[in-house]
Amino acid sequence: MITYEFASILLKRDFKQWKSNNNLINKKFKKDFVGSKEYENSVATITASINKIYQLPNLVILEDVFNPIDKDAILNNFKIIDFNNSYHDDLIVRSKYSLITSAILNKFKIVTNSKDFQQFDSNIDIITTKNRLI
Repeated sequence: MITYEFASILLKRDFKQWKSNNNLINKKFKKDFVGSKEYENSVATITASINKIYQLPNLVILEDVFNPIDKDAILNNFKIIDFNNSYHDDLIVRSKYSLITSAILNKFKIVTNSKDFQQFDSNIDIITTKNRLI
């Protein structure tokens, strides 16, 4: 979760800089920034930084339920969805209860307001209380 906070803070900082440097007003993070070239550059830089942190020789990984996560899969999905959603999806996959896989195989529907789940390459039925996903 510390990695998520690190990534989130840097992305929000880059979003604010993008708006300021380009004199953009009323731009939204997910609607306007996510998916842009600037977002992709930011994710690449943050991913490189996270990988460097993971390689530190004095990094101590404590044994807990989070050890089996696939850092590479999380960072790869981070290119298309929020780091937190990527992280949680990987935890679900590791626990053999993949939300995405279960939804596809069992024709389940997912109840969410987050359109991040539409970024997966699959046919997932999404139920939302919004006119459009946010």
